[in-house]
Amino acid sequence: MKKLFLILINGLLFTGVLYSQVDDVHKELLRMALENNYEIQKAELDIANSEQQVKQVQSYTLPQLSGAIEAKHYIELPTVILPGEMLGAPSDIETHMGRPNNGDVGISASYLIPNISLLTDLKTAKESTELYKLLKIKTEEDVIYQVSYSYYYYLASLESLKIIKENIEILKENKRIAANLVNNDMALPTDTNRIVVKINDLEKQVNLIEASLFEQKNRIRLLIGNEDYPFPEPNLDIEFNQNNQKIGLIDSVKSTDIQILEKQLEIQNLQIKKSKAAYRPTTLLYASYAYNVQQNDFADVFKVNDWNNISLVGLKMTIPIFSGGRNKAKVQQSKLNSQIVEKNIEQATQNFNQERQQTLNKYFSLKENCEIQFDNIKQTDDIYNVSSLKYEEGLLPLTELLISTSDLSNAKLSYTKSLLELFMAELDVLKSNCNLNTLTNK
Repeated sequence: MKKLFLILINGLLFTGVLYSQVDDVHKELLRMALENNYEIQKAELDIANSEQQVKQVQSYTLPQLSGAIEAKHYIELPTVILPGEMLGAPSDIETHMGRPNNGDVGISASYLIPNISLLTDLKTAKESTELYKLLKIKTEEDVIYQVSYSYYYYLASLESLKIIKENIEILKENKRIAANLVNNDMALPTDTNRIVVKINDLEKQVNLIEASLFEQKNRIRLLIGNEDYPFPEPNLDIEFNQNNQKIGLIDSVKSTDIQILEKQLEIQNLQIKKSKAAYRPTTLLYASYAYNVQQNDFADVFKVNDWNNISLVGLKMTIPIFSGGRNKAKVQQSKLNSQIVEKNIEQATQNFNQERQQTLNKYFSLKENCEIQFDNIKQTDDIYNVSSLKYEEGLLPLTELLISTSDLSNAKLSYTKSLLELFMAELDVLKSNCNLNTLTNK
């Protein structure tokens, strides 16, 4: 397996192409995340819920039908007072009304004639569904970014672990050489002790990185929704796609965040329209058809021949007259909310444009840093090779050899860190171009 730092030098630093570091493991992780990530699944449920909300609002534009069956027994019949003068009596007459056993069967219908308020609610529900779809896209972009970031960090940690283990092997070889020199009275016995101390320090670093790798794996497993993912050996010999996009910023792109704000603005404008519609009357058509029976004996309630029918149709118009200023306050509140969203859009657009250019500048700056770090590796490697030969010949003290060994290891580790930062900057450029989803298509 090639070293990770060779990958970028051979393919990226000396070209004008922006490469997406996608291998088979990375693609598999992204696929699983898009299918199993909990946040994405919740976003899908939000969409389904909003679609049901649309159907619920649509139901109000259709006639509403209901039926009722009721049987009841009055323990005490209602009392009615009849004026005595109407019946020639000296005083009012109290009497019971109706019979103790009653039965009612009927069907009723109502239809709210569609008005601006109802139609606006329907439009708002549909726009809310579109908003949730945008939120799902945003969630997918965030998941792709997080999985890619975590995977690149994981690769860099693996490479750091490999570099440190290689350094340990180098020190063990130096220890063998030092032991031979001590036997030939060409070095001090403390030389081997000093090397052992260095090896022990590196062994501690190995333990820390391995613990970090364990945490990184668990984080990735959480993102992809698979706690048992086995993590196969990653392919660090990345073959670059010749069809990758050129480095730069794509014109006329709009981030998902801004699209979400624009959709929120549309919904707020609909709320203004609905608030104004509160001044308009609402009209309801209704009708009912029913049968009623009253009997002294409960068993007689079920005699169909004794039932009487009742039917009616009606029209009801509700006209707002005075609400104490409530409707006016609602309109003003909706307008203010709309203005807040407009300011959010302006701010988000300005930040997005600035961050895009900063992201590209950062990418090229890190690219130059990687070139410098790679040159440092070549220089420190040459120094180490010379120091190793001189020490083996007894011409160089151990201190100089340990310094050159440490410098070579630090140069490799610094390059690995710079490479990780460059990969992160590449992700940011893709995000600025709204192209994170292209990582799933490599």
